Amino acid sequence: MICVACAVSVLFFYDRHEACPYRLKVIETENGNGYGYQILCGDRVVICQPYIPSLPGRKGFALEEDARKVGNLVLERIRQGNDFTISAADLKGQGITGD
Repeated sequence: MICVACAVSVLFFYDRHEACPYRLKVIETENGNGYGYQILCGDRVVICQPYIPSLPGRKGFALEEDARKVGNLVLERIRQGNDFTISAADLKGQGITGD
């Protein structure tokens, strides 16, 4: 959650989608029980999301593919200059329930 708040600040004050080659990196959670993602601007991490966003608790994505799908959705929204917040409806639309 703190990573997301920091990322919002960085992205808000930085010339967002045009000045930086944003890219996605899928990561393994610290406990090794799941996956998350990072959005990078060049080599700098601007979003670190080790847990499934918009769901209670701290649970990583069960599948690397699910982390990649949601990370790509965030990346697409950033590149378009849109709000990149992920909702429970976004997760459901990607077929992710957190179970």
